Amino acid sequence: MVLNYNLSYTQVPQKIPYQAIARNAQGQPISNQLISVKFNILDSASFNLFEEIQNTSTNNLGLFQLNLGEVNTLNIDWASGAKFLKVSIDINGGIDFVDFGTSPFLSVPYALYAANAGNAQSPVSISNINLIGNDLVITLSDGSVQTVPLPSFSSNSQQQNNQTLIYTTNGF
Repeated sequence: MVLNYNLSYTQVPQKIPYQAIARNAQGQPISNQLISVKFNILDSASFNLFEEIQNTSTNNLGLFQLNLGEVNTLNIDWASGAKFLKVSIDINGGIDFVDFGTSPFLSVPYALYAANAGNAQSPVSISNINLIGNDLVITLSDGSVQTVPLPSFSSNSQQQNNQTLIYTTNGF
């Protein structure tokens, strides 16, 4: 029997998008200028869990967009309580940062925690595959059995050659 299957594993991007408008002390946008942005992720006791500095340019409206985790890996235990994002900016592109504010993370970044599925059990793998009649019977490593009904074969769409089964539809 020939069995062709494709397993794809999707990874959660380990980055958090951030977008803001840089303004001067008078509230005017800082347009078309190189700035430095420092991100800190803090826990509820203001302990620093993460720090990253990025340089970027603002557009004509002062808008800039960055991704936390672009420079340093976001290795945060999202399950261990509330987290806060502190942003500091140097409008001259240096390291003389001014506190831009601190705000709590809401639900979206906690989706990163879902990538680990909390206390999930070990993964289940395929231990055996059998073709029984028109059913593909898959036995998993946890002992469970999944049955996948296959379409009925007609004489013009089925070829058997030793233990090879080739199924074609519409000539493909």
